[in-house]
Amino acid sequence: MSTPLLELEGTAEEIQKRLDEFAGQRLRVTVQMLDMLPTGTQHPIDAALEAIWSRVPEASWEQFPEDFGANLDHYLHGMPKRQ
Repeated sequence: MSTPLLELEGTAEEIQKRLDEFAGQRLRVTVQMLDMLPTGTQHPIDAALEAIWSRVPEASWEQFPEDFGANLDHYLHGMPKRQ
């Protein structure tokens, strides 16, 4: 049986006010310091990818195949295109 996941976001004080809702239950708590992440993102990988992509010259993006996502195996491994 899968346990539903509940995500709470807020300051420690805001979350503490809701702890009575979980009285008597076992909890697993993961703390993520959102103020340490770049503004507007929830995942550090987003910032890392954006930093990499921002270094690619615009002319290179213009040469990037429009069907890259659909034909990834073709461009990486030489498989036939899916079209």
